[in-house]
Amino acid sequence: MPPPAAGHLLVWEHVLDDVIAVPEARSVDPGVVTRWEVRLPGGVTTTFVWGLLQRVSGPG
Repeated sequence: MPPPAAGHLLVWEHVLDDVIAVPEARSVDPGVVTRWEVRLPGGVTTTFVWGLLQRVSGPG
């Protein structure tokens, strides 16, 4: 699998640790135990449930 980048994320394949390693990634706690968000450069927002990528939104 290719390394994660803001424009090349695979839902159900990348996990939280993969995406948080992207340079300039910023994690955000949405206040729900099972969910997490990571904001990437360029306005891309990723949403995780139990650490598995569920959604990518924003430019791209």
